[in-house]
Amino acid sequence: MKRILVFAILCLLFTSAGAQQFRFGLKGAYNSTWLFNNNTSDKGDDLDNASAFGGSFGLTTRFHFSEEAGVSVDILSTTHNAKFEGKDLLGLTFTATDRLKYLDIPVLFHLGQSDGGGYVEIGPQFSFLTGAEEDYASEAPGSYTGRDVERDFNGTDIAAVLGFGYDFYLADNLYLDAGLRFVYGLTDATKEFSEPEFDSSNRSVASSSAHEDAKGAFNYEASHRAYGGLNLALTYTMGRASRHRN
Repeated sequence: MKRILVFAILCLLFTSAGAQQFRFGLKGAYNSTWLFNNNTSDKGDDLDNASAFGGSFGLTTRFHFSEEAGVSVDILSTTHNAKFEGKDLLGLTFTATDRLKYLDIPVLFHLGQSDGGGYVEIGPQFSFLTGAEEDYASEAPGSYTGRDVERDFNGTDIAAVLGFGYDFYLADNLYLDAGLRFVYGLTDATKEFSEPEFDSSNRSVASSSAHEDAKGAFNYEASHRAYGGLNLALTYTMGRASRHRN
């Protein structure tokens, strides 16, 4: 984790040294969030993913080396919710929501005019788990809220990011950035346990599903974060004077 943080800081220092224009500001996002796992997908009506939503908020920076290209680095506190619906061994229905908290640091190549207009962004994202809780509601006894399940998830995650949007000129050096961003985790979000140390009764639904296949046999499959949604950022520009785009 320390190495990735150092990498992000070095990116900031390196890019700012040669930038023609530097932007900074606040960014927020509202996302549709998912946690995909092959075991979950194979269980049919016994367990399935359901729609869930989360948000991000934090700081955004962008460094333009030319009129058309630059690098952006964000530091975002992100809520990633994974919701499941299914039936227990007695056939009673239940819902479970794993509420994951991450510090997301996307480092993206930005292709677009420095003084506003359309853009495309692509690159990696480095994420650090800061907390995980589960809410469980069932027709049977045993419902709970806020159970700590952080031990069921890996502490770091690396994802691929693709986004596009438009920079709207508001006033001298002030812009509103509105766009869509899509993220897919390349590494495993859930933590793998050996069969002797795994006890499904003490694990989150996400972890239990990842370790057991559709036939109930112990067979671990990796889980992947996936989310996408609307991103808004209010940024202030320093460096080369911006031009008002008509």
